Amino acid sequence: MDKEELKKLNEGLIASIKGKGEKEPLYWLNKGAHVNALDENGRTPLLNAIASGQFFTMKVLMRYGADARIVDNNGVSCKKILNERLADEKYPWEEVRLKGYIKYLEALEYYGPNNKKEMWDQETQQELDNGFYQAVKEQNIEKANEFLKEGANLYHREYITWQDPVYSLTVHGKWMSAFDLAQESGNRQLIDFLDEKKNLNQEFFHMIEKNDTSKLWDLYLQKVAAKGYSAQGETALTAAARVGAKQVFDLLLTHFGLDVNQQDKEGKTALMWAAKENDVTLLNILDCMFAEDWFKDKEGKFALFYAAENGALEAVKKLTNWEETDKISTAIRLANQVGAKNVVDYLVNYEKTKLISPPYRVQTQQIQAKGIRGDFQREG
Repeated sequence: MDKEELKKLNEGLIASIKGKGEKEPLYWLNKGAHVNALDENGRTPLLNAIASGQFFTMKVLMRYGADARIVDNNGVSCKKILNERLADEKYPWEEVRLKGYIKYLEALEYYGPNNKKEMWDQETQQELDNGFYQAVKEQNIEKANEFLKEGANLYHREYITWQDPVYSLTVHGKWMSAFDLAQESGNRQLIDFLDEKKNLNQEFFHMIEKNDTSKLWDLYLQKVAAKGYSAQGETALTAAARVGAKQVFDLLLTHFGLDVNQQDKEGKTALMWAAKENDVTLLNILDCMFAEDWFKDKEGKFALFYAAENGALEAVKKLTNWEETDKISTAIRLANQVGAKNVVDYLVNYEKTKLISPPYRVQTQQIQAKGIRGDFQREG
């Protein structure tokens, strides 16, 4: 792409956010417009979106790698605009969301210049798990520790087979964890290392269930692998969401660098647990921290489905501001199966009135069609 073509795409993106274009921002992003392009005032698309209260567009831009640290020619930042809008008495209904976005930006600042992380996904997780397992097999403690820091599953297992050396036939096999490999190797240092990590991990998840933030900090300073999984396959965030530990949840998101959309071994996200438990406060936190509603678990269930099949009316109301209308009919069926008449009535009425505006629905579909990871137009 030459400079002139890129310039036109960037101008189209900026114009669409300022309400001067016929195309949606995603159209220009998908064409190759730079997400951090500057207008005549030195403002990025993100700064313009926040200034005009386009919070859904703000989320889209952040997912495409928008840099929230860029300031305009007058030194105005995203955080300053949000704070000014929060102080403006004209927008009282936005208070919760604005405070959440400010906290999110503060978390980005906390992590410094290299805070941009690729979104968690199954493929990357598998690479981490395999790398950790191989490092243990090679008895490389330092390398194994690095994979754990990045979020490898301490309890990852692989199916190991043995072959008859004469006939080259598989004789038998069994599932082996890293702990099994260490015991089999007889390497005392490796065994002690894994046992220490196991004890830290168990204590970490125990403190999550107790909603004990002070102890979590102590464990974090001891280099516990906060991005990892429990022995039951839960992530730190899904464990906190399951028990409604909001103080812990807030700490994990804003200071431990965890991905709000990370799935546990069953494919569940924190959003699904909050929906199931009808926890609107937690749903608000998740909304402000850019939780995505299009993830589904291994059974093919979305967060809305969990809310519907548990008769969680308040969660259903919250999630229908995010979900696409093509999920509503399934949600109605699930709610009907459990006799949740109030949920069924709400969803039937919702489907009739189609409360989701066309631009929102189109943008959501485009994000899902494109895929969240791998196709972002990132700086550099």
